[in-house]
Amino acid sequence: MKAVPKSKGSLMDARVLAYDPSPEGRRLIRQGLRSPEGGWRLLIRASLEKCLSTLGKMPVDALVLGLPIEPAHLFQLLATTRRLALPPLWIALGDAPARKDSEGWMQVPKGHEGLEDLCRQMRGLLRIHRLRNLERTLTLPGSAGREGAVRRLVDIGLDGLRWAGFQPMYFAIDPHSRRWTLRGSGYPPAIQNAILELSAGLGGVAPRVEDLSPALADVVRGRADLQADSLADILQAIMPGGAIDSLEKLLRREGVHALYLAPVAGEGILAIGERPAEVERLALRAFSGHWGDLLRQARTLDLLSRRAQALSGLQQVSLKLSSTRDPDALLGEVLALLEEVVPFDAAAVLLEQGGRLTAQGERLRQLDVGGRILGKAVLKGSGNCIDEALAARSPMRLDDLDSRSVMGEGGLWEGIRSWLCIPIYW
Repeated sequence: MKAVPKSKGSLMDARVLAYDPSPEGRRLIRQGLRSPEGGWRLLIRASLEKCLSTLGKMPVDALVLGLPIEPAHLFQLLATTRRLALPPLWIALGDAPARKDSEGWMQVPKGHEGLEDLCRQMRGLLRIHRLRNLERTLTLPGSAGREGAVRRLVDIGLDGLRWAGFQPMYFAIDPHSRRWTLRGSGYPPAIQNAILELSAGLGGVAPRVEDLSPALADVVRGRADLQADSLADILQAIMPGGAIDSLEKLLRREGVHALYLAPVAGEGILAIGERPAEVERLALRAFSGHWGDLLRQARTLDLLSRRAQALSGLQQVSLKLSSTRDPDALLGEVLALLEEVVPFDAAAVLLEQGGRLTAQGERLRQLDVGGRILGKAVLKGSGNCIDEALAARSPMRLDDLDSRSVMGEGGLWEGIRSWLCIPIYW
């Protein structure tokens, strides 16, 4: 995917290279292929040498050839384009009727009518060709530090869709919690913020499939795509109970009057704010299916990576436990290593002393976590979750905490809303 550059959802960087040794042919091409303002660029070359030089110097999305051309010249062009990381779409201008022989080759009548028709189709042809190049080159990335393969693959896919001329938005849906996550977007920040606010107000939980319309339910299940011309209906279905009026007005103000939704192989939903042509929908479905397959593999890769890190961390913890008898130094080392095994915002080790649990070790990672509990005590038997974990002699996890009574006055950092309590006995 290194060959696919980042873009902002337009085809302004797309190049159409035309080669015709005939002066009359070049005149027809110049008159018929007038690229729209802010659209693709047309480059015309009169000689094979200049055409080959252009192919070697810059990316080209489409190669328009005015026939007849010497067979030897055609072979040279074919050999050159086959060596390119992103080969161009071949468009032959000749006397035969228009036809499309393969995904990378088509023929158009050489005349005013044929060229004008090609000019009208060019934007769609370029978008589809870029999508297919994107699908062909998109591969599974590795993990990079704390950034997992899933996160990187989502970013690469969205960048590629923008490069192909679309404005994408990707919603990941957790298969267990059913939470929506806006993973990336090519839309303006105002739209992204409005969606995030709506999602947060609804708890971020996706609606039950049973409550959706059959068409939208098929998208969530990964069975079909959906073209929605009513923004209000689709937004209300995705975010039931949400105040969508302001979001709908914002979308329309930004020129979004329709939504195309494609399933990403059970991983989430790809949203495109327009009505793509049928052939573009087929290309988007093919890409989203391939993208989803890679995302599943990336999820497995991230899981294996986390498990490997956990095993390595546990090994380091074991070594540290046997390396010193100083409890203060030991607690600091263990908490530092714990962060590699289970990433956290705050952690503490509570030791039982005379019926009270006292914080002997503490580690805060986020700067916005308020309060410190070092040296504070939590009274056993107060009914908080630490006490329950000790009584059950098993770990306990709590999410969306908003009450100090759950953890006790001494055991809750400000800003922490999810806890994992693990009792340790020896």
